[in-house]
Amino acid sequence: ACQKSTERWRENHVAWYALAGSWIGRNDWAKASDAMQNAVQIAPEQAMYQMMYGRTLYEKAVFQAREDQARRENKKPEEVVPDLTVVNFQKAEQALQEAVKLNPELWRAHYYLGRIFRDTDKPKEAATSLTKALSFAPIEAAPYIALGELYRKWDYTDQALSVVQQGATVVPGSNEVSDIWYVVGMSYDDKRMDDKAIESFDKALESRPDNHKAKFQRGQAYFRKG
Repeated sequence: ACQKSTERWRENHVAWYALAGSWIGRNDWAKASDAMQNAVQIAPEQAMYQMMYGRTLYEKAVFQAREDQARRENKKPEEVVPDLTVVNFQKAEQALQEAVKLNPELWRAHYYLGRIFRDTDKPKEAATSLTKALSFAPIEAAPYIALGELYRKWDYTDQALSVVQQGATVVPGSNEVSDIWYVVGMSYDDKRMDDKAIESFDKALESRPDNHKAKFQRGQAYFRKG
C-alpha cells in the first residue's frame, strides 16, 4: 500500500516513512534507508525522519560489515562479530545530530549516537550520549545495556550496576528484562559477589529460560562457590 502511494504521489513523505518501517520489520536495512532518504529529502525539518534515517544508515552499515566479514572468513553472518572501528558512520551520525538538534528529547537518536561513538572508539562521547538517552527513561533495554557494558569495560562496576538495575525496574517484557538481568549478574560477577550474581542470573532465566549465557555464567558462579 505504501509503495502504491509513493508511486502515485512521490512527495508523500508519510508514506515513505511508513514504507521504511515495513522494511525495518523485514530487517532489510538497505531498502529502509532508501525509503527514509526520500522522506528526509521531502521533509528535512521532521526530527523523527532524521532520526530514522540515521538509524537505518547505521544498521545498514553494521549489516554490511557483518556480511563482508563472514564472506572473508567463510562463516555464517551470525557467527561473526564485525570490526566496526573501520566502518564509516559519517552519514548516519550527521542525520542523528540533525535529529537531536531539531528535537533534543529523541532518546533513540541519542542512543544511536552513543553506539556510533562506542563503535568508533570514542568512549567519553559514547557515555555522554547514552546517559542523555537514559535521562528520558526509555522503556527499552538497549540503552541501559549499552551504557552498563561500557562502564563494565572501564571497570566502573558500581556505575554499571546502577544503570542496569534502573533498567530492570522500568523495562517491560521478558526477553529484554532477561538481557538486563544478565548484565546485572555479570556486574556482580565482576565484583566476585557470587550469591548476588546467581540471584541475578536466576531472574534472567525466569524471564527467558533459553538465555544460555545466563545459564553458563550461573554455572561458573556455582563452580567458584564449590
